[in-house]
Amino acid sequence: MFNPTVGSDGTLFTGTINGSTLALQGANPDGMGTMTTARVASVASGCNSLAGTRTLSYTEGMFSCSGTLSFTGTRTVGSGCAGTPAATAVPESLTAHNTAVDAQAITRPAEVSGTISSGVAEDDWYKFTLAAAVTILLNGPAAPQNIDLALFDDAGTMQLA
Repeated sequence: MFNPTVGSDGTLFTGTINGSTLALQGANPDGMGTMTTARVASVASGCNSLAGTRTLSYTEGMFSCSGTLSFTGTRTVGSGCAGTPAATAVPESLTAHNTAVDAQAITRPAEVSGTISSGVAEDDWYKFTLAAAVTILLNGPAAPQNIDLALFDDAGTMQLA
C-alpha cells in the first residue's frame, strides 16, 4: 500500500545540499532484508557534471555485505549555473498569520525564519505564487518539539507534508 510519507515500498531517504556537495542517505526493504545506502557527490564548478561515491550495506538475518561504488553524472538539460536561485531571508510577520486566510505573503525563493513557543500549539501560514512547475523543499530546523510542515494548493488540498 502506498504511504506518501515513506514511499510506495517503505523507502525513506533524506538529503542535504551544502555548497556544491549533495548527500542522500536512507534504507529500504530489499527482498527479505534491508539495503542501507548513502550517496555523496560534488557538483563541478560549471554545474554541468558531478562525481561521487555510494556506500551500501545489505543485511538479511545473520547475513550482511557492504561495498562502495564510484559514479559520475552529466547534465542533459540546460547548461551552466545561471539562474540558480538564492533564498532571501524573510522575517516572520508580527501580524497574526495562523490561518490560510491570514497567510503571510512571501516572494520565492525565500527562507522564512521565526520562533516557536514551547508548549503552545501554533500555526503559521505563508502564501506564494508559482509561475511554473518547481521543486519545493519543506525543511524544519531542530526544535524542542515536533514541527509539521505542509504545502497546500489554492483549493486547500494538501500537496506535500
